[in-house]
Amino acid sequence: MRRDKIERMRRFRKLPAVALVVMLLMLSFGGAALAKRPYPALKGLDKVRISSTVSLGVTNQLFRNKAPTLDLSGQLKHLAETKLHEVGVSTANAPEQGPKLSIAVDTDMATDELAVTLTYSDWVSLVRDPAVRFETPLWSRTGHPKTDEASSIKEALDDLLDRFIADRMESTPPPRS
Repeated sequence: MRRDKIERMRRFRKLPAVALVVMLLMLSFGGAALAKRPYPALKGLDKVRISSTVSLGVTNQLFRNKAPTLDLSGQLKHLAETKLHEVGVSTANAPEQGPKLSIAVDTDMATDELAVTLTYSDWVSLVRDPAVRFETPLWSRTGHPKTDEASSIKEALDDLLDRFIADRMESTPPPRS
């Protein structure tokens, strides 16, 4: 048994430093997701661009199941716009270099199920060189529809939007009167 432990430690030492950093980041972000806390990146969010994509594989799968797929991407985008408008987040005239909420429907390779991913990203810059700007995801969740139907995909997105809105509301408390 001691020999197995020594062998595992040798293999662990051979991992590159980058892999260790990635593992630590994954563990820390996983723990942060479990802890109920406000998301500073969502504080004061009042305007956002929305993009929506449905993979060709999902479109074909829905078509084979005889599910109505007429502009599913547009329907999902409209659903998101409607829910966000209800809570005071504008989607009209959002700047190109501003916050973005992305909806992606694809097949989860690990489980071979449909997956709906909602990702909030914004432009950030480096402290050491503010001229260097790039878009980075700041909030992301994935849901799995119960069936291979467009209505189930919409339900999964609706749940994800509720989670996003709840996190935004927690980060932006209402003004005191």
